[in-house]
Amino acid sequence: MPFRALIKSRTQGISAKGNPYISMQLAVKPGAVPEMGQARHIKANRWTAGEDDISNLVPGRWINVNRYTVTENERYETSLSIWEYEVTDPPEDPERYVETSKRPADELWEDLLSLVQRINDGDLKNMVRALLDENREAFCRTPAAKQYHHAYVGGLVEHTLEVVRIALASAEAMNENGVVVDTDVLLAGAVLHDIGKTKEYEIDRYGVITINESVKLKGDHCLLGRDMLYRFWENDWPLKWKVSESRIDAIAHLILSHHGQLEWRAIVEPATTEAVILHLADMISSKANGIDRAIKSARENGVAGRFRLYDRSIYPWVGTEQSEREMWPEESSDSEEW
Repeated sequence: MPFRALIKSRTQGISAKGNPYISMQLAVKPGAVPEMGQARHIKANRWTAGEDDISNLVPGRWINVNRYTVTENERYETSLSIWEYEVTDPPEDPERYVETSKRPADELWEDLLSLVQRINDGDLKNMVRALLDENREAFCRTPAAKQYHHAYVGGLVEHTLEVVRIALASAEAMNENGVVVDTDVLLAGAVLHDIGKTKEYEIDRYGVITINESVKLKGDHCLLGRDMLYRFWENDWPLKWKVSESRIDAIAHLILSHHGQLEWRAIVEPATTEAVILHLADMISSKANGIDRAIKSARENGVAGRFRLYDRSIYPWVGTEQSEREMWPEESSDSEEW
């Protein structure tokens, strides 16, 4: 059954036989590919890709897929092999292909601002609010990642709200047991930890996510966020001297260290209680969202799979009527992981 798709991303490679191929992430209408259930995002491959394929199959391009087969690898990951396709014009209803946050971004934004109000230091609270307001449009539209978590319109504000809530709940629990946490620094750092992504990521009207190439030369969103904080404090905020430099440094440390480890692209590793809490809150939000999306995709496709960010098998049907025997055949080599 032919279907229309938007190419959201692609990678190129060389097969074991020496043939060039293209792997793509496609956005489709739910139900457009019957074999994939209600899936909105589908992995597809063009084997033995020629020069025309390399020119035609690029992110942001719309194609009609006229002939394909469904394949499943040894890890129970389902994908399409595209044999015949043609480039086509965008549809009249492109919004049907664009994934967005579960709640409207404006609602998430208002919830985030209500949490900013919990900063006790009035000058710091006003500064954080002003920095957010300056970047509101991008903050509400930008994704939080390109692929694995919150990778959709409104993903950044959704992810940030989750991180702030998790961090505050963690701080409250630790404070009850005598652990000293500067809640103002933690809250400000959690709100601003990914603000650099408003400069790093770009997303078009079709939901295609790209990384700003000029920004890549300057570093990732951690460095961008740090620079945005200091620049705003030094140049744009009339009450800058009422927020101490040591407090700004503490917040900057949270932004720079929230990835947790250098091999995970942290600029520095967490060296304060607040930084450790923020890192773990960020991990919970990103990993939980990522595996939730993987599980839902597996259920929509009707197959098992792997969560690439963890590189492990997932159980899409735990708690559902579908049995584990249907899920994992006895000969599955992955069953030992469970």
